[in-house]
Amino acid sequence: MCYSKEVSLLAGAAISGFSAWSWWFYVKNKGKQISATLQAKIPYFKNAILAYLCIAGHQLFEYLAILTGSQFIYKTGLIVSMTFNYFALRSLEKISKFNFGSKLIPLYLLANWLEMLRRPMDFTNQHFYVRGYAHLPWGIAWLFLWFYFISASLFVAYHSKSPQNKKTGVLSVLLINATFILSAIYAYLATIFKFNWLNTGCLNDLFCSFDLINDFASIWCVIASLQAPFLIILFNLTR
Repeated sequence: MCYSKEVSLLAGAAISGFSAWSWWFYVKNKGKQISATLQAKIPYFKNAILAYLCIAGHQLFEYLAILTGSQFIYKTGLIVSMTFNYFALRSLEKISKFNFGSKLIPLYLLANWLEMLRRPMDFTNQHFYVRGYAHLPWGIAWLFLWFYFISASLFVAYHSKSPQNKKTGVLSVLLINATFILSAIYAYLATIFKFNWLNTGCLNDLFCSFDLINDFASIWCVIASLQAPFLIILFNLTR
C-alpha cells in the first residue's frame, strides 16, 4: 500500500510546526530578552530555521504533486528542497562572518529550475515516499550544494578563531549528516532484501521494490523530519 501522500503531509506539517515554534522561541521571544552577544546570533537562527522549513516545503509540495499529478508542482518542490542549502550556507556565513558566496546560489537554483522546466519529470506513489524519474541531474546539482555546505562547515571548524564557531561548524556537519546516515542505512538494508535470499520477507514489497537512484532523495527528505531534536541541540549549544 502507498502512504506517501499522508506521510508527506504529516512530515511537512510537523517540520512547519517545529519551525514556527523555533522562530518564536529563538527569534521573536528570546530576541527581546537576551544579551547583545546572543542578539547578534539572531540572523543565524533565522537562516537555519528557514533552511529547515525548506524541507517542509518540499514535503508539502510532494503532497500536492501526488494529489494533483502536476509535474510543475513536483518540480517546484525539488527546487524548494535545493533552497535548503542556500539558507544553511547563509546561516553559516552569519555566525562565522566568512563569505562563502551564498548570494550566487539563487542563480544556480534558477538555472536548475529552467533546466527542469524544459523536460518531463514523471513521479509515482511508492510506499511512504515518492519515486521520481529523470531527476538524476537535479540530484547531482543538489549534492553539489550539499557537499559545498559541508566543506564550508569544515572550513569554519578549522579556520575560525572563535571556539564557539568551531563547534558550530562541527555540529552543522553532524546535523546534516545524521539523517543522511539513517537514510543510507535504510538503503543498505533495502538493497540486502532486494538482492539476497531475505527477499522472501519484503514486508509488502517495502524493501524489495527499492530503487536507489529514483527513491533515495524522497526517503532522505522524509527522514529529515527527525532532525528537529538535533536542531534544538545545535541552537542551544551555539547560544
